[in-house]
Amino acid sequence: MKRLKSHAQLTLAVAVAAGLPLVIQSGSLATEVLIYALAVLGCNLLLGFTGLLSFGQGIFFGLGSYTAGLLLTRWPLPMPLALLAAVAMGALAATAVVASRTDAIGVGLAIARASLVLAAVPLAIARRRRVREERAAR
Repeated sequence: MKRLKSHAQLTLAVAVAAGLPLVIQSGSLATEVLIYALAVLGCNLLLGFTGLLSFGQGIFFGLGSYTAGLLLTRWPLPMPLALLAAVAMGALAATAVVASRTDAIGVGLAIARASLVLAAVPLAIARRRRVREERAAR
């Protein structure tokens, strides 16, 4: 009985994640809700349990999302394979950032990740501009 109570929250989360697309009329809305829930869980893990303030997890999350989007639209890959590639790309980028800043801890690591965010924003804006120009040319 005690083991069942300890897994009650996990069971509820899995049930909501599996049933949400069936209950909400818009499949894309249900998907967005689950994606944002995943991002919030990452923030909760970083700040809530470890106490680490990180500005970089959004970059890794976005890089994984962008990877999955490209793989699903450019190549006919199945969804589970695209999701695994997205996780691998985000993990690879996070590993590269941490490996490059092994001497930074605490505030220094948070500043290093914040600089990564500041460097990635202009790249994302330039990419969005190129995509809009490609769509307008069609």
